[in-house]
Amino acid sequence: MESLDSLRRCLDNSHNSVKYVESMVEHVKSLMGSSNSSMEQVNNSKRSVGSLGSSMKHVDSLDK
Repeated sequence: MESLDSLRRCLDNSHNSVKYVESMVEHVKSLMGSSNSSMEQVNNSKRSVGSLGSSMKHVDSLDK
């Protein structure tokens, strides 16, 4: 059952990452006026997408 718990945690993290990216995208749109902070937000979004990717890899490895 341990893998089910970690799968559930993983999916929660993925869901949170998606929500985070969506909010970052909105934030970036509102910041387009100031390019420095916009770039920072874009980089944060990339990092968040990266963590979503690693969560998905973890889910795949539990599937096998």
